[in-house]
Amino acid sequence: MIILIFCHFELQVSGYCGLLLGSPIILYEIIAFILPGLTKAERRFLGPIVLGSSVLFYAGITFSYLVLTPAALNFFVNYAEGAVESIWSIDQYFEFVLVLMFSTGLSFQVFFLLVFLFLFDKLADTNS
Repeated sequence: MIILIFCHFELQVSGYCGLLLGSPIILYEIIAFILPGLTKAERRFLGPIVLGSSVLFYAGITFSYLVLTPAALNFFVNYAEGAVESIWSIDQYFEFVLVLMFSTGLSFQVFFLLVFLFLFDKLADTNS
């Protein structure tokens, strides 16, 4: 049983690393598929949006790894230290860190979502 857990963990790490390393090619294929259907005005915004979105996503991942993950793990380990014993497997740790990093990376992209909606007049200023 323990051999299957480690094998599953190694496959999971390999899959996520492959997805991370292959993401530029995946992003290129998605853009190449969408590009013929865009107007000239929409094509003009595509480069800055993709570049800015990628930078913000990786900034969110870096922030999560350097700031949020140590703080969250410190909290969970020290919370009710005398009453509860924390037993983490490597699979649970990896899943926790991965979900935290991915969700923080997505939350850093809210700025670009709002700018994109504002540029295409999907957000209206109701005060004026």
